[in-house]
Amino acid sequence: MKKWVPYLGAIVFFFSLGLRLIGIGWGLPNDLHNDSYHPDEPINLAVSRLIEPAHLNFVPGWYNYGTFFLTLSNLASGYVAAPEDNSPKSNADYDRACLLAGRIVSALAGAGTAWIVWALLKKRTHWLGALGGALAVGLAPAFVVHSRFDTVDVTATFLIAVSLFFALKLLPDKDGNGPPHYMRYVALSGGFAGLSAGTKYLGAIVILALFAAIFLARRPDWPRLLAIAAGSAFIAFVVSTPGVILDWQRFKDGFSYETGHAATGHGLVFVDTGPAAMYHIVSLAVGLGALTFILGAAALIYAGVKKKQWAFVLLAMAIPYFLVISASHVEFLRYTFPLYVPICIAFGWVVGQAHINRKNVVWVVIVAIIALGFEVRTDKQYAEWMAGEDPRDQAARAIKEVVTQRPNTVVGVTADPWYYTPPLYLDSAMPRPRWMREGLQKMQEATTPHVVYFTPDQKPDYVTFSSLQSWDLDRLQGAKDLTGPDQALVDQWKATSERLKNEYQNPVRFGGAEPPRFYREDLEYVHPYVYVWKRKDLP
Repeated sequence: MKKWVPYLGAIVFFFSLGLRLIGIGWGLPNDLHNDSYHPDEPINLAVSRLIEPAHLNFVPGWYNYGTFFLTLSNLASGYVAAPEDNSPKSNADYDRACLLAGRIVSALAGAGTAWIVWALLKKRTHWLGALGGALAVGLAPAFVVHSRFDTVDVTATFLIAVSLFFALKLLPDKDGNGPPHYMRYVALSGGFAGLSAGTKYLGAIVILALFAAIFLARRPDWPRLLAIAAGSAFIAFVVSTPGVILDWQRFKDGFSYETGHAATGHGLVFVDTGPAAMYHIVSLAVGLGALTFILGAAALIYAGVKKKQWAFVLLAMAIPYFLVISASHVEFLRYTFPLYVPICIAFGWVVGQAHINRKNVVWVVIVAIIALGFEVRTDKQYAEWMAGEDPRDQAARAIKEVVTQRPNTVVGVTADPWYYTPPLYLDSAMPRPRWMREGLQKMQEATTPHVVYFTPDQKPDYVTFSSLQSWDLDRLQGAKDLTGPDQALVDQWKATSERLKNEYQNPVRFGGAEPPRFYREDLEYVHPYVYVWKRKDLP
């Protein structure tokens, strides 16, 4: 092995980390809005502040997710200076710094996942394949984008990768060498499975991969190893989310909310989108890149057919996980992230084996290089979007420029302002719990411009909305078998659209081209398409 090969893992890590730091300030509070454009971040920030490590208080009272990532985010924000006063600007600046600290935790976890895949593969194939697999996950466009958010998904995936790393150590490596310490690796794999569940509950499914590895190791003490696996996972889960014991009723309420949410859906977002399994397959192609997904998934299936033990371990997690998310009515792209790990491991394995047997399957390496090239191209686009000015801010600045010429300008919105609308006033992106208390008052107090709802009795000078609001309403025009409330929303939007066409000029669109064909809302967060309609009788 070349002397520099052992350093490739670190190189991939720092390269992946650097990529994630580009645009990591996207959507944070600025001179136009006091809240993040990511709808989950204000809630995560508020809950993380209820955790007080210095007072050994790890029970925030909110358990839609486990509390491990929220604790890490709290610890990271502990290095942020407190606000100078209680003014809105100081509080917004403080929130910005705390959110950025949590985002750095996610960025480290995303880059760390690439390093773990490298470390896992270098023991199972040629180093070129290990590099390919690490880059496949390190460059995965959706994974890179979400590594810039103060949210749980990327860290949960990193912990799954670490759990798989130790589970696969129970099997012989490419040279036929078995592990020197079975119990240590079982305990570590189980522990990281528990931490993943303590970050996002579905992470618990990775324990099935560890059980499969114990079975395949064919150890006479397998009952004890299974007990150690389950015990270490449970202990790690309780340590990372102690509310499961100390705050049982509220934990049960939060957990029940998540399972109920999965059963009832998420508004119109996933209505009439076809079978969830097919939707997730397309999401994997969108999030990883189509070539990366096809090559990795085919390699994983092929390795399973060829009875590769490592593939059985990965499939023991991947198949149940895919079935569970396919049974849910909430189908966000980010839910597929844990599947990136086995797919990219298989991607790297097939590249390594193709290099070893280069006379027969050199095309695999060529396809892999092209696949990584497409990932880089998509990463470049998202990095430019996230590092540049958001279309919502562009639209707001354009509207405010009009206000300087016509101070009494009135702008209509088609729904309650939130992250999906241009920031026409500082508190427009406030989270929903706060909106219920003071949102309407803040909206009515806005004067630059005045903001009203676009209703039949209002004819504002301008009307604005984004693709985050209109995509599903447009998509569902003419859909059959909608529920009564859903059909009412679609019909209302049809009337709104007709009125805009009749009474307003063709809109100015901020954000460039139309939304992509395979639209995924949690990728569209970072670059929605914002439309501003001007009344026809205005000069």
